[in-house]
Amino acid sequence: PQFPKMVRPIHYEPVKHFKLTKAEMDRYKAIIAEVKAKKVDAKAAIEQSTKCLAAIADEAKKPAEDDEINEKDPEFVGIMLGGSNGSIMRGGEISASTADVYVEEPRVVVEDEEEEEDDLRSLWGDGEKDPAEEDEEEELRVSAKLEHRALACLLR
Repeated sequence: PQFPKMVRPIHYEPVKHFKLTKAEMDRYKAIIAEVKAKKVDAKAAIEQSTKCLAAIADEAKKPAEDDEINEKDPEFVGIMLGGSNGSIMRGGEISASTADVYVEEPRVVVEDEEEEEDDLRSLWGDGEKDPAEEDEEEELRVSAKLEHRALACLLR
């Protein structure tokens, strides 16, 4: 059996290759020329580095500031673990009160005035019967039949 030839992988590069503009290249070459023109004193640079490292070492030798939190301090209200939306409180209690919040509500409740049904124009004025009225008539007929049957049963 012959195996099909494998397709070469597709190499897709959607970004443009970085290239400096002519103005940027000219500025780059000018900076190189400035650096080469200056005489750098290596001993002075080493001395400055040594001074900086000594200052850092002095800072490291100083005792760390007291980062402990005094929970007995009257201003201590607790620490919320997990940020302001956290659900765990260390050394305090979460309490919420709406006593100082003013909720604006309507002062007078105006009741809707009910429209009088006599003034409304009938939607069924084109000669057709109103389905709601038909239901009422049907209910009357059914209740009359039930009463008639009940009376017939009683009279037997």
